[in-house]
Amino acid sequence: MVTSRTILMAADGIDTKTINGVDTFVPYCKIGNQESVFYTAAGVLSIPEINFNLWALARDAVRKSNTMQGTYDRIERSVLARLPAIVERSRVADPGSYSRWLTGTPVILIAFASFENSPSGKNVPRVVAVSFSLDSSGATRKPVRNMLGGPGVTVDTGFFGYNERMKAAANPRTPASWQPGFRKHPVAFIQGLIQLEIDQARRDHRRDVGPPIAILRIDKTGGAFVSGHQGACR
Repeated sequence: MVTSRTILMAADGIDTKTINGVDTFVPYCKIGNQESVFYTAAGVLSIPEINFNLWALARDAVRKSNTMQGTYDRIERSVLARLPAIVERSRVADPGSYSRWLTGTPVILIAFASFENSPSGKNVPRVVAVSFSLDSSGATRKPVRNMLGGPGVTVDTGFFGYNERMKAAANPRTPASWQPGFRKHPVAFIQGLIQLEIDQARRDHRRDVGPPIAILRIDKTGGAFVSGHQGACR
């Protein structure tokens, strides 16, 4: 969630791996950083067997780029080059995920956030995100890009992973119903959004969304986890 002064980035704390039909669930930090740029992701995060690590690609994209747009471009190229191997392995080792991808669930979504100086102004909040999906035949679609923030932003929201409850609770068509609560207690509000998805996962008897919740606050001076809200992150 992005305002003119703050970017809040939050995530649940469960990582799910399915290997040969067997699911494992472990506490996991889904927020990282390289210098003053922070990132989070959903979907396939790592597959050691094919030497794929999304976090390493994210760090590399930031190190080798001078702008958020440059980071955008580099991560897109890096993930696209590895996507065929990811899909082929998962088609055999994790057919459940593969079948969801064929119906539109993204294979990977990743977002980068920072305050950036640009021709449009100083200390401008920027969030750039890209999602990678397949069509119904398993072919790679063109990545979908999104950008939040920018000069004059009021409140922008972006949701990854399981997000139907979050989207409903922060519907852009009815901002008057939720923005006062967000402005008054932003950390509690964003924690509540993720808790909605955790509660739904429990009702659905899923274990792929769960605590602990991590919340990061970013401003023009940098970023840090909110006290008491580090989740599974250091």
